[in-house]
Amino acid sequence: ELLEAKQRGIEVQMICDPWTYKDKSVAQYLKEHGISVSLFDPEKGAKYKKGKPIMHNKFAIFERNTEQKPLLWTGSFNFTYAATNKNKENALIIDDLDTIHFFEKEFDEIKAKYTVQPK
Repeated sequence: ELLEAKQRGIEVQMICDPWTYKDKSVAQYLKEHGISVSLFDPEKGAKYKKGKPIMHNKFAIFERNTEQKPLLWTGSFNFTYAATNKNKENALIIDDLDTIHFFEKEFDEIKAKYTVQPK
């Protein structure tokens, strides 16, 4: 779906953990086909004495849906087989502009401060 959206001229950007970007991963496949993929860098995000932070955000911002309205999708749901078929997950679809702008700012900040480009 993301590749089809890009082919329709829609800008698609993604940030993921570096360990999810491995040989034959979905993220790598998307990057190879022109999707903007950035990797969260735990070293840049390290604020704690023990352990390194992970990219645990799960959200998608849609600037326009079929009704030309912006939407935010967020929740515990991972885009995996287990989440779809086995786990108990949740997802919210939000059309509140203030909330959407908050998440847009969060995405932009994470991308600017805490990511690197994959090789």
